[in-house]
Amino acid sequence: MFYSDFLYDSKELTLKKANEIIDICNNPEKIKKSSYLLTLPNTKGLSSSVVACMAKQIKNQNTINIRIIGGMDDSLHPKFQDPELILLNMYKPAELSGILSRFEKIEEDVNPKDPPIVRAAQIYDTLARSVTYPEQPQDYDACRSLKGLLKNNEMICVGYALLFKEMMDRQGIECEYIHGKKHAWNNLKIDGRWYPMDLTWGAEEIQKNPNHVYTDFAGDAKFYEYENHVLDEGEKARPVLCFSKEQIALVNKALAGRASFAAAKEKAPLDIKLREQFQKNAASF
Repeated sequence: MFYSDFLYDSKELTLKKANEIIDICNNPEKIKKSSYLLTLPNTKGLSSSVVACMAKQIKNQNTINIRIIGGMDDSLHPKFQDPELILLNMYKPAELSGILSRFEKIEEDVNPKDPPIVRAAQIYDTLARSVTYPEQPQDYDACRSLKGLLKNNEMICVGYALLFKEMMDRQGIECEYIHGKKHAWNNLKIDGRWYPMDLTWGAEEIQKNPNHVYTDFAGDAKFYEYENHVLDEGEKARPVLCFSKEQIALVNKALAGRASFAAAKEKAPLDIKLREQFQKNAASF
């Protein structure tokens, strides 16, 4: 069964919170009699172990898909109602468990008591050092979604922006996904103010210089003057703000002594069994 068939033939259950997945795991009979699309706003509060439990209880992985709306909220922008974009954000339980495992490894070094700017910077920096932009993507669709974490940590701009938005949602930090005419990036809200940021460009700069010291973590006075930052119809341009010298100093202090790019790529290896399961079922993904 292909995703396109699944999208039209399955029953959709819209879940408001991650713990509703736990209820389904405790009552697997609810979803064994038909094909289901489980829709979640994001993965906040959702663990890899819970989704792995679901994967074990479902004999046929093709009967269940989990859609993570994330940045592509079709209630905000009609363009995200495009079936192709919906399919990008659908995951089989084994896939999603592997992705969440990556998230959890990255989050191990993040102190929930730290200020939002520090937590955002730590995650931004780890992703910039560990996820690469492939010159010739072997799996173009995977690179445009969270699945890129399962495919050699490779993503293009859409994947980068969706990934950062998802990890900020998990931290409870407001973040927007911006799908422009030629590119994708984020707006991050810190202390009540919005800052545009481009993880794709940041990753390129940091990987060229692993000893990178931030002079700008987010924002650029000329941000919307760049050709790649042309907004699509329906997207709202926010004022371009840059972090203060004090904020940048706080970021650099928090990131002092960070691992090199090479070490960061090994920071959150995918569980071997999940990788084998992913590869085994790849043809049906």
